[in-house]
Amino acid sequence: MENLNVCGMFTHLCCSDSRHPEDIAFTKGQIDNFYRMTGALRDSGIILPKLHIQSSYGLLNYPDLACDYVRVGIALYGVLSSPDEDTLLKPDLRPVFSLKSRVVLIREVAAGESVGYGRSFMAGCDTRIAILPIGYGDGFPRNLSDGKGSVLINQYVVPVVGRICMDQLAVDITDTEGISVGDIATLAGAEGYDDELSVPAVADHSGSISNELLCRMGTRLPVIAR
Repeated sequence: MENLNVCGMFTHLCCSDSRHPEDIAFTKGQIDNFYRMTGALRDSGIILPKLHIQSSYGLLNYPDLACDYVRVGIALYGVLSSPDEDTLLKPDLRPVFSLKSRVVLIREVAAGESVGYGRSFMAGCDTRIAILPIGYGDGFPRNLSDGKGSVLINQYVVPVVGRICMDQLAVDITDTEGISVGDIATLAGAEGYDDELSVPAVADHSGSISNELLCRMGTRLPVIAR
């Protein structure tokens, strides 16, 4: 028998994350086509390399496929791509990632004063503002500016105010107590705050998916393993 001299043979299921009937039918068609092709090669005397079809959602929604490998991606981070997704398998995924910074500055902003580029935040009353040294240059989406994003500091979930800069952002801590310079701020992946600050929720608030949000995190961010 002839050996097909390649490292592996695979296909990618383009809508395996969807449980809509039409997408399930399309995905099953992709799977059938792949097995039909590999079966024909095998019947012609060719020794096949390792086969793989499933990504994270291929495994979660089509777990019974007969393959050699699974290309687990987003599930390695212990999250799904979007909040409230339904999958056939429901493993106990646990997040392994959180995005954190620290408060480096606290300032009192008088009513009528502005914060940030474009003066998009105008203080309606005397306001306490905390500055975090992290921004869109570090992968935190700029479109979470002006109250679309939130941050956890101590036990308080506080809104982002003004426009997120390349290297820093501002949050409103007026209604909090005890927040000081040096306190840790969690921007994504806060345990116990899944509805607001999980990676899928933060990504969804920015109009994207967990996969993109995680890919944004670059070498400017130090990695702390625990």
